[in-house]
Amino acid sequence: MKFSQRLLVAIERSREDLSKMRVTHCDRMASVFSVEELEELSGSFGCSFLVRLRQGTCDCGEFQLLHYPCRHALASCAIATMEWGQFVDPVYSMHSVFSVYRADFPPIPDESFWPKWNGPRSGRTRACDARRKEVVISQPWHFLGECCDVRLIG
Repeated sequence: MKFSQRLLVAIERSREDLSKMRVTHCDRMASVFSVEELEELSGSFGCSFLVRLRQGTCDCGEFQLLHYPCRHALASCAIATMEWGQFVDPVYSMHSVFSVYRADFPPIPDESFWPKWNGPRSGRTRACDARRKEVVISQPWHFLGECCDVRLIG
C-alpha cells in the first residue's frame, strides 16, 4: 500500500530515534513489547513504554492519537522484523487521499446570488441575556489588565 508523503516524512523522522531506544521485552505471539528510551526524547529519559501492536496502542499515546506507529512501535516492529505499514490506518493511504477529490465540488455561484450579509452574529439569545448576571468591579479606578476584585451579584 502506498502512503501519503506527509506520513512517510513523519515515519522517517521517528525512525531516526530508533538507535536511542532499546526493546527490553518482546512477546511476538501477543505483539506486546516494552521499549526503553536510552536518551532524552521529547522530555522523557529512561522511561519505558508498553507497545501493543495489534491493538494499536503505546503508553506514549501517539500511536492511538495519530493512528500510525509512534517511534516506540517502530522500534517494536524493527526488533520483531514486522512491516510497520500494516499498523497504519487506511486514511493515510494514497487511495484515501485521492478519494477526497473524487466527489464533485459544485461551482461557486456568482456573488449576485449570495444572501445578504448583515455582519457577524453574536451567538447570544434573549433568554441568555435575561439570565446574565450583573458584574460589579469594586475598584473602578483600576485599568484594564490590572488585578481587580470582581464579584457577581444576583
